[in-house]
Amino acid sequence: MTRDLYLDMCDQLSAEPITSEIPIELQDLPEEAQEAWTIYCHLTDRIDGFSGHYFGKAYDNITSIFELFQVNDKLPCFKIVLMFDETERNQINSKKKK
Repeated sequence: MTRDLYLDMCDQLSAEPITSEIPIELQDLPEEAQEAWTIYCHLTDRIDGFSGHYFGKAYDNITSIFELFQVNDKLPCFKIVLMFDETERNQINSKKKK
């Protein structure tokens, strides 16, 4: 759900928006996280074709992507990308188990 949809829903229900429940959006994140998200989105997904298990992102071309987007601080950016990858991998695979 986006921030706008949440606010529209609250408006339709005549409910006061709860700050902690308002979804964050990319522009709300620090610049480093926005940069890492851009890098993350350009990495290739690794999925087992037989079982459909999601292995996460492939990092074999991350150096080229860092160069393409002119990332200066590669290590902090890479650490954030790893956090995004772990979170998404866990969410996708836990949904598959249900």
